[in-house]
This record gives sequence, structure tokens and C-alpha cells, in this order.
Amino acid sequence: CLRAFIILAIFSLSDTLSFKGDRLSSLALSLIIVLNINPYYLFEVGFVLSYVTYLALVLLTTPIKEKLVKIMPIKIAEFMSPFISAYLGSLPIVITYFGYASAFATLFNMLIVPVISVVFILNFIAVIAFLISMGSFAVEANEELISKLKELVGEKCVKVK
Repeated sequence: CLRAFIILAIFSLSDTLSFKGDRLSSLALSLIIVLNINPYYLFEVGFVLSYVTYLALVLLTTPIKEKLVKIMPIKIAEFMSPFISAYLGSLPIVITYFGYASAFATLFNMLIVPVISVVFILNFIAVIAFLISMGSFAVEANEELISKLKELVGEKCVKVK
């Protein structure tokens, strides 16, 4: 999460300052920043997998897509190449740390990631709709509260006279 935030911040900052950055430089800079924050992250499997997988995505996706285009339609090759890249990049780390790797991981990811993406989008829309409805509820509740306060204040003022 920290890595993703830092890479996003680096890309945003480079766009804001009109610097042309590339993904490898952003990855390297984020690695330096994160390891300066906590050098022990280097020994955590999640950290290592995160960086190695991102590196594999940057370095392998295009070459794999170029190979796949020769044997399948371009849309399918574009869809499959990041999954294959991530799997191949993370495979040595997964085997080293866990002792085995699933042969079906890439297939399951290709099936599950699009579904999860749709679920996230629908959840986001639901949260926005909820916040909008709560906003209108809050306005109505606020108007009623003000109305009640006016009535209460008006009654007190009438009793004083």
C-alpha cells in the first residue's frame, strides 16, 4: 500500500512539475523512499513480491504481448500479457518463500480480477449514492431542526412578552 501510494505520488508530482518520468525510475525512487522509511521491509515477503511483480509487469508485459499477438487476437494478448508477466515475475519468489506455486494462478487471476474490478466499481457507485442520499437526509434533518428551534424560540419569545 505504501509502495503504491509513493509511486502514485511520484507520477502525480512528475506530471504536475512537467517532468517526464518512466515506470522504472518511479519504482526505483519509491524503493529508495520506502526502504529509508523502514529498511526491514526488504525482508518481508509481501514487500519483495510487490516490487518484483511490479518490475515484471514493467519489463515483461510488452515482450510477452508481442509474442502472444503472433498466435492470438491482439485484444486477448493485451488482456493476458500482464497476468502472465506478473506470474512469471513472482514465480521464483513464491517458490523460494512458500516452496510451491500454483499452476492455475494465472488462470484464476484472469477470471477473478475482472469480476473483482466490476465489484469495486459497483461498490464505489453505491458509496457515492449513499453519501448523496445521506447528504439530502442531512439537509432535510437540518431544516427540520431549524424549524423546531424557530418554534421553540418563538414560543419562548411569546411567553416573555
